[in-house]
Amino acid sequence: MNRLFALLLFYLFFSSCTNKPNKQTNEKYITGDWVLVEHKDDARSAVPDFYMPGFSFYTNHTFDNKTGFFKYVKDSLWGKQYYLGSISKFRLTNDSLFLFRPDDSKWYSYKILELSSDFLKFGKNGVTKSYKRINTSKNETPSFDQIILSTSDCFGPCPVSNTIINANGTVVFEGEMFTIHTGLFTGNIPKEKYDQLQGNFRKIDFDDLKNEYSSGITDMQTICTTFVRDGKIYKSVSDYAGLAPYLFRWGYVPLEIYISKYL
Repeated sequence: MNRLFALLLFYLFFSSCTNKPNKQTNEKYITGDWVLVEHKDDARSAVPDFYMPGFSFYTNHTFDNKTGFFKYVKDSLWGKQYYLGSISKFRLTNDSLFLFRPDDSKWYSYKILELSSDFLKFGKNGVTKSYKRINTSKNETPSFDQIILSTSDCFGPCPVSNTIINANGTVVFEGEMFTIHTGLFTGNIPKEKYDQLQGNFRKIDFDDLKNEYSSGITDMQTICTTFVRDGKIYKSVSDYAGLAPYLFRWGYVPLEIYISKYL
């Protein structure tokens, strides 16, 4: 009996050790694309972190937070928001996730509450966020000659602009207000960057997209994305208040960084 009891204790101890999360396992599971499914906030706590509707974690310890990082600079009544891109660094330990924010140059740590092949949950100071893994594949959407992005005003410092990005890399940009560049500008982006921007939309089933997404709320920005092929509009999607499907929104957000960088 004593021997059986000792073997049972050994088994329980061994199982607890082998089931304990470790850095290598966490890195294996976290790589991929994730979308937010639940956000819980303890009203008694305040976490000065950014909203994270989705991620892509990569094997080189970088991540894409999808909606981008912005730095606000007040140089007028409203000021301007400078887009810093959506890619940053992360690191992992046995039980924590660390994300670097380029807008304030600080690392933020989160406790990993659960991490598996299809579910990620982490938290901090009473705030928890849960994500599910999404599996996407490129669709058969044709190549486009142009992608046109137009942004409207809102009740606040929303950038108002019109941009034409051509497949050969040429860019025409008109900044009206609350933009880094104000006026009419032309520039060029590398061909591979255009292919990358276009490729972001290949995870979307264009046939299922509506022409307009809107709601009864007021004073929000409208972002219209138009795709041109053979001199004709293939698809035009008007997104008010960010109500379009997340894969589509994540496609048009990165357009700004290449525009501002190469003008």
